[in-house]
This record gives sequence, C-alpha cells and structure tokens, in this order.
Amino acid sequence: MTLSTLNFHAASLGMQTRVNVLLPDHPATANVLLLLHGHSDDENAWLQRSRVLAYADGQNTVVIMPRVDRSFYADQPSGIHYYQYVSEELLVRCRDWFNLALDPARTFVGGLSMGGYGALKLGLNHPEQFAGIYAMSSVPDLLARWDRENDPTIGPLFDANFGSREQLRGSVSDVPFLTTHWQAPRRPFIRMRCGTEDGLYPDNRAYADLASRSGFDCTLTSVPGTHEWAVWDQGVAAALADIAARDAAAGS
Repeated sequence: MTLSTLNFHAASLGMQTRVNVLLPDHPATANVLLLLHGHSDDENAWLQRSRVLAYADGQNTVVIMPRVDRSFYADQPSGIHYYQYVSEELLVRCRDWFNLALDPARTFVGGLSMGGYGALKLGLNHPEQFAGIYAMSSVPDLLARWDRENDPTIGPLFDANFGSREQLRGSVSDVPFLTTHWQAPRRPFIRMRCGTEDGLYPDNRAYADLASRSGFDCTLTSVPGTHEWAVWDQGVAAALADIAARDAAAGS
C-alpha cells in the first residue's frame, strides 16, 4: 500500500488543491473508492481520524480522498465548480496519473456528513460511473434542513453553495428529487450508516425509506452513536469489506 499526496492546479476550481490517494500494489486492476470528507474537514481527515490506511492495506482498492472545503460538492454561483471537479476532472486526472481502469462496475463513492450527501449526489447523477454509494451520517435532504435549521451559519453557507432554495429544488443537488424522478436504466446500490443518537438520524431513516420505495437497493445500518468518528470508522471499514466481497463474488 502506497500513500500518494498530490498538490496541483485544478482547472475546474481555478486554483491549487490537494488530494490523497491510497494505492494497492496493482492499481491498474483495482477497485476505486472516491471517499469524501465532511464540511469541517479536509483531504487529511480520513487518514488522521479513521483507520482507513489499515483497512485498505492488503485490499485491491484505490481510495481517492479530495479536498473540497465547505462547498457541499456544488458548482457555486461564484464560479468555483467543485461538483465538476469531483465528478469529472479529479477521476480523469487520477486515471491518467495512476493508470486506473475506472471500470463502472468496480468504482464506488462514499463519504461522511457533507461527504455522505456528496456521495449520494455523485452516485445518483452518474450511475454510469459509480456502481454503489456508501453514505455515512449524511445530509440527504438539504431543502428540509435549510428550512428548519436553527444554526444561523447554515443559511449563508447554503446560499453561497446553491444560490437559493429555488435554484436547489429539482436540480442535480436535490437528492430526494433525483431519487423519486429516476430515469436511468441502471441504479447504484445505496448503503447508509448513521448513529441512532445523531441529529441527522431521522433524515437518514426517512431517505432510506424513500429510496427503497423508489426501487433502489438501499439499506440503512443503525448503530449506537452520535455524529462522530467512531461511526464513520466502522463505516469505512464496512465499505471496504463490502467492496472486497463484491470483487471476490464477481471473480468466482
């Protein structure tokens, strides 16, 4: 297992950014997991706060951990295109740098909190690119949270990332809308995980029910805990184990 840290100029962002990539011995034949951070973290969070290095060691999976600041994985009205960066530019660059196959049947996206939302957004908008989604303690319904959140910082943050509720509603950023208005022939599977004492647990449970009713292979694993790294550490371990099991089953 090799850890590669790259600092480069991203055309979609118009600025320098960083990404950490965990590489198995043979990345050209490996699975790929795009692993997204939360809104108070950066590209180092998974490495520093979870045991992802240990879990990925010995497995045939490339783990890509980008930095997206507090963007909610959106193409911002200001012109900084974080969504375009993670959904298009980043994977192409990693493919070219590391000779990745990016087989859609073996490419997955996961994340925690804001990154769990990002995983749902990317996976649902690009089923031709991602076979499955691992969403941990996610924020699946931004409109519902925007309307009821008491934190005065949330409104300005969402305004900066999405413009307005009207611009978000029914767009590529509206996860419940994408789920209930599905048209693509292929559906990614969805694996959710959330602590039962997390304030986002009701939202996660409601979205899992919505996705299942809408025809998705979606399960929610409810575990003891709040909005915390103990939950997410378990989650990334489970995601990598699930990817390895799927790989083994496909090869048998």
